[in-house]
Amino acid sequence: MKDMKKATAKATIRRAMKTSIEPMRQRAEDLAPTREDPTEKIYYGPAGNRRERKYGTTKFLIQVSEKLTPRQAAKARKEGKSFTVIYMGTRDRAARLVEWGHARAVEGGGFVIVPAHPFMRPAFDQEAEPTLRRFGKEMWVEIEKTQARAARRAARKAGR
Repeated sequence: MKDMKKATAKATIRRAMKTSIEPMRQRAEDLAPTREDPTEKIYYGPAGNRRERKYGTTKFLIQVSEKLTPRQAAKARKEGKSFTVIYMGTRDRAARLVEWGHARAVEGGGFVIVPAHPFMRPAFDQEAEPTLRRFGKEMWVEIEKTQARAARRAARKAGR
């Protein structure tokens, strides 16, 4: 890793992180509540490219990304440029209410307690250790791939 350029090293780490966290993302999506009402329409994606989630899929799209929404970024702890950070979660604000439970006001006064349906925390609890082990293995795979790419690039450059 010391022989790599800084950008190459960060990209290698980022690829290994994304690959190793994928089973955790899948587990969270498996635990998330599913749509049971076929008439309910749930959309996701940016405003200009909205797509509808299919019936029977989870209500919340669990994503792995290097970026946060502006609202999330304002609350996030800022790391230096030498850090590589991957975020996993949903962009839907209602997911927090489902994860932790909430009270909903009803017509005529009063509240109804909506019980928690945790899906992110159990996925983290179940997959944290295996994810770290996968990351270690995946880092070696990505380092080898990166070194092979660099060797091919150097051979092409030398052949000119």
